[in-house]
This record gives sequence, C-alpha cells and structure tokens, in this order.
Amino acid sequence: KPSTTTVRQFCKAYSDNPKYEGACLRESWPYFRKEIVSGTGVEKFCTNHPNAVEELNCYRTATAIMGRMALGSHDQAANACNKIPSKVRPMCFTTVATAVLEENRRDGSGAVALCSKAEGESKTECFTQLAQRSRFIYGNQHEARMQFCSLLPSEYQEPCRR
Repeated sequence: KPSTTTVRQFCKAYSDNPKYEGACLRESWPYFRKEIVSGTGVEKFCTNHPNAVEELNCYRTATAIMGRMALGSHDQAANACNKIPSKVRPMCFTTVATAVLEENRRDGSGAVALCSKAEGESKTECFTQLAQRSRFIYGNQHEARMQFCSLLPSEYQEPCRR
C-alpha cells in the first residue's frame, strides 16, 4: 500500500502506460488533500507526471478537488487558486466557480464573486466559461439561467443568455 512518501514509486509500476501512471498519481490526492485544498502543494503534486497531457489532467483534478472542498468559502478558494502556477490559474478559477453552480444553482452570486476575485486573464476566462456553461449547468431551467446571467458583468450577459 502506498504512502505519501512512496506513492510516486508505487505509480512507477504503470510507467509503460502514461495514462495509467498519470491516473495512479492523480488518484493519490487524498494523501495530499491539505496541500491541494490550500493551493500550496498543487504544483508539487502535479509535477513529474509522465507527460504534459497527464500534468494538465492533474491540474484539472486538483482544481476540481479544490472547488468541491472549498464550497461555501469563496475567499479560501480564491486564495488557493492564486497560489497555483499562473499558467493554470484561469482553469482554477473557472473550475471552482463552476463547482459552486453545479452544487447549488441558486448560488450564482457565489460563482460570480469567485470570478470577481480573479485578476486579468483568469477573471476574463472565468466569466467567459460561466456564461458559456450556463446552458449546460441550468439545463431546461430557463428562468433560473436568465436570473444567473443577470448577475454577470454586462459584457457576459448576452453570451450567457444565448
């Protein structure tokens, strides 16, 4: 059974297939839960994956975990996203804000608040993705989606309503 200190060596058993090795490493996240949720250990958790695709998959996994574990604590989530590498920070804010809506469609203001805490490209990407994903998240709940769209900054409202 692997541990925090042996999990990378344990996953090397799958090195003949990068997808399996990457999956093994990602699934070891409970060993690093605290570091992932706080954002302080995400970069370390996601480095040394078999290839760039598996590293990106690791960041997707880590940010999804951050989003689910930080529900109800938007400041904690934003602080965690700001601690991960800038190249994946837009993904982090988007994933965390989307998690808020997926878990509670009535918390549109929480999702918007998270995007508002982002800066630069991260903020733009976060709002863009919320607007684009709103149709999927709200499904056939048209009125609820329209209410959510009205919470977005004005430049994202029309794309959200389409």
